[in-house]
Amino acid sequence: MARTDEQDFRNNTQMLNLKGLTKKRDSLTKELDSVNKFASTSVNSYYRQNNYSKGYTHVKVAPKVIKGDILKMVPEKERLTVITSALDLATSVKQTAASRVTDFEERTRSIIKVQLEYQRKFTLAVSCLLLFFIGAPLGAIIRKGGLGLPVVMAIVFFFCIIL
Repeated sequence: MARTDEQDFRNNTQMLNLKGLTKKRDSLTKELDSVNKFASTSVNSYYRQNNYSKGYTHVKVAPKVIKGDILKMVPEKERLTVITSALDLATSVKQTAASRVTDFEERTRSIIKVQLEYQRKFTLAVSCLLLFFIGAPLGAIIRKGGLGLPVVMAIVFFFCIIL
């Protein structure tokens, strides 16, 4: 039986005190904000347009809406290349968006776990006090019933509180 190292549990959410939980929640929120800011600034690179209508390549960030068939504006020799490039770009955008969504969900889940653990610290203490203050008088009142009657009374009492 080897004793486990205490350093392994130091960053575990359940082992942190209130100050540590607050610090961890703040750092996770800052990370999530920075990731969202990076995603919003880098998304512009996927929405650039090559302008083939005038015979030269010019990069635009905000493309204008073109009515009609766009492929007719691209020279015949370059159509297959443009279509392949567009499909590759669409696939890349789709994969990037999917990975960012899963990353966002993971980070949000970890923030929620920290908040739950913060609340659990208080609710556990309050529930222990509540059970003590309800159970002690209940046991003193019902002394002669043995074990069955106090248990039944406690269960009825707690069901009435829950409902």
